Amino acid sequence: MDVYSFLKDRTREISKQLGLCMRDRAPGKYAVRTLEQMIRYMIIAMHDGYGDQTGTFVQKQWTEQMTGWQGDLQDNNYSVIKSSRTLSPAEKKNILKHEVEMNCYQIITTAGSSSLWQRVVNQIGKISDAGAQGSKLLTEAIKIA
Repeated sequence: MDVYSFLKDRTREISKQLGLCMRDRAPGKYAVRTLEQMIRYMIIAMHDGYGDQTGTFVQKQWTEQMTGWQGDLQDNNYSVIKSSRTLSPAEKKNILKHEVEMNCYQIITTAGSSSLWQRVVNQIGKISDAGAQGSKLLTEAIKIA
């Protein structure tokens, strides 16, 4: 579990640095990909650390950190990219290609808090806008939650 604690600290620093770098410029695919990979890492680490009896893995802290990254990804990256007038539709599609996957993770992660879960589901919008595959994934995530 020490490896996970070390990596948690490093990824926290990366997210802080990303926040500082992004203050003066629009989000891009590298910031989005970095946050997406960090969220995936958190999911794997939480799975591996679940049930840890040593006390080094505190699920609440990990969940809060991952929920924060998910909110940052949605609010400060995806929404800005969607409304960008400088990116072509093809560029937007490329950058946003994992949005449905990340939304599914966010739905499942926030299931413990009904008010937060409801806000996330409302923010995502119409499931039908996600396409056939995306609609199926989002529907399954809601069932799991």
